Amino acid sequence: MSLKGRQFLSKSVPLSDGGDDAIVRGLSLTDISQIVLANRAEAIDIFSTIMSKKNNMTPADIAGIADNMLLMTPNLTATIIAAGTGDIDAYADILKMPFGDQLMLVHEIGELTFKTNGGSGKVWEIVAKMLQGANGFLAK
Repeated sequence: MSLKGRQFLSKSVPLSDGGDDAIVRGLSLTDISQIVLANRAEAIDIFSTIMSKKNNMTPADIAGIADNMLLMTPNLTATIIAAGTGDIDAYADILKMPFGDQLMLVHEIGELTFKTNGGSGKVWEIVAKMLQGANGFLAK
């Protein structure tokens, strides 16, 4: 089966303003790589938390990590939402969104990002390799 032109899983997320729902998708490896490189220090902190639970990641864990990201790293959060909605030009507006909307968007993006046949442990194994490569590249 060809992947060309394929529509990957997305989800409609209602926002508090009552307007149109936001449509989110899971992040690709390219998205994650760009996010990590642009927000290296914050990503390393979050990565350390995730790796401690990589084999037992539950939706509640993902929600907790999303909550911590929102509180500690608003720029990282806005970058994730912009990538997950495909609305990169809305970055400044995303920073101004109500906390609850940001939390719901990051949560749904996380759910779609880690939805895989290999489970969340496999996803984090791949992320670990990517971060190790990024750290080695940035250290040079």
